[in-house]
Amino acid sequence: MASIACAAVTVPSYAALNAGVSKVTKVSSRATVVCSAAPVENKWSKLAKGLVATGASVLLAASAASAATVKLGSDKGELIFVPDAITVAAGEGITFVNNAGFPHNVVIDEAPDGVDGDALSHEDYLNSPGESFTMTLKDKGTYAVVCQPHQNGGMKMTINVQ
Repeated sequence: MASIACAAVTVPSYAALNAGVSKVTKVSSRATVVCSAAPVENKWSKLAKGLVATGASVLLAASAASAATVKLGSDKGELIFVPDAITVAAGEGITFVNNAGFPHNVVIDEAPDGVDGDALSHEDYLNSPGESFTMTLKDKGTYAVVCQPHQNGGMKMTINVQ
């Protein structure tokens, strides 16, 4: 005779949530249901294995997600980065998403000593709504970032890498 045991686990989506991020704009969650069919005498060990496997996949998904998401252009059409300052841990990804007022690019205007800001910059223009790319900064310090087409209008931000 077999029985089925299920458990629901709510998993946060880490699109903009991380302990080092100073401002969170949107967090969503999704529920994952884990079911395990097992003989009656062994159902708890099978359920435990299923939950451990789910926990491992959650950790992998969280580590692959970006530490922060930055909009290029505000929802109101302002030529700004939203947010205009973030803090991330070294090696975490920062996703930049075209929102309004494009074209935009993301250029490291100032970087910590010894860091080649030009090599890290994304000088190609993002021309379509929702178009995005992810930047990873591995060196600690403060980075000044601009959008070249809108730099004179004040489109700049600061990234602190800890």
